[in-house]
Amino acid sequence: MLSLPKYLLTLAAVFLALTLPLAAFNLCTDPFSVFSQLKAGPQPIQADTSTRMAKPYAMRVYRPDCLILGNSRAEVGYRAAELPGCQRPYNAAVANGHLYEARRHLQHALALGSVHQVLLALDLETFTSPELTAPGFSEPRLAVNAKDQMQLFPAGELVGLALGYDASHRSLLLRTQKRQLAAISANGDRNPESLQAIAVMNSSRDLDQRMQEQFAFIGTLLMTGPAFDIHTGRGAGAMAEYQKILAICAANKISLRVVINPMHATLHDYLRHLGMQPAYLAWKHQLAATTATAALKQDVQLWDFGKLNALTTEKFELHQTGTMMTGYLEPSHFRSVIGDRAMRQVYAGQSSGIENFGERLTDASVGDDAGYLRAVAAWSAANPEIDVAVAKMAKKAGSQKD
Repeated sequence: MLSLPKYLLTLAAVFLALTLPLAAFNLCTDPFSVFSQLKAGPQPIQADTSTRMAKPYAMRVYRPDCLILGNSRAEVGYRAAELPGCQRPYNAAVANGHLYEARRHLQHALALGSVHQVLLALDLETFTSPELTAPGFSEPRLAVNAKDQMQLFPAGELVGLALGYDASHRSLLLRTQKRQLAAISANGDRNPESLQAIAVMNSSRDLDQRMQEQFAFIGTLLMTGPAFDIHTGRGAGAMAEYQKILAICAANKISLRVVINPMHATLHDYLRHLGMQPAYLAWKHQLAATTATAALKQDVQLWDFGKLNALTTEKFELHQTGTMMTGYLEPSHFRSVIGDRAMRQVYAGQSSGIENFGERLTDASVGDDAGYLRAVAAWSAANPEIDVAVAKMAKKAGSQKD
């Protein structure tokens, strides 16, 4: 019979014999693109589903001095490489990113080094999401907590990534499947080759199918979340987060540029059928007023690229396959060909030459609400087939409202 010390040693040896090969397998495969960031510096992120986990680790090594913050539109449409005067620009935007996550990623970057420039990309859904964070977000993963207090390095998560079932399952899948193009470049931007591959794959389906998928998700955010209402204060939580971001940038002397994303006309039509144009306009007015107040004491500008113009009204055939839009992956996500124009206008004062594309907003120049409503109505009337399809999507989304 084994003595207790020998029994424990034997048990430990068996445990190590079983776990070390598994850990080595997961470390080498790195299914979430985390270990490669820590081992060799900022590396491409292989899968879309890994970005929320991998980007904070990449930022620990990269120590960015400039950031892009926002949701998937910012991740797809803007490029950190286009931020001027930066040595280590990083696109920290994540799919379905809420302003709370944007603030936390900004705090994370500041705890790791010095940040002097931020591009914050916004749209109405950013303010109406029913949750502060999306699945996959982890507070302990960040260098500081929400109160800016330093946190321990998340070693426990790394152990889970080395030995966990999910990591092992994904490692096996990666080993047995053909290696795909990396979804995210080392600086956090979407890999253009990967995006092009997605666009080609999507072109095998008609745009009506793709719009239904995207708009169903957007409808969930708009109709089940705290729809922005300047009179009742709904959506005030997100506006409070925006004010916290303004305060952090002011305290750290960060140059902040806030952009309203270039929404395709179909999304404006969607808001019209959902009855949410008043909420959209109220949100824009409140955003302009809040930013104008902050601009009295800090370096912040608000730009609106969401108006209808030659770029945001790009035509497409609803039921045609084998074709791709020029400026958009699909009507919900604009490409960097549009994002680059916007960034050049914001940072270099370089006009795009496109009427109604890009306007710097102040509290006094927030825009012509009646003109906006007429422009959307006119576009809808000129595109009856698309308008009918959007109306059906909006009716389906409206059934989610309590």
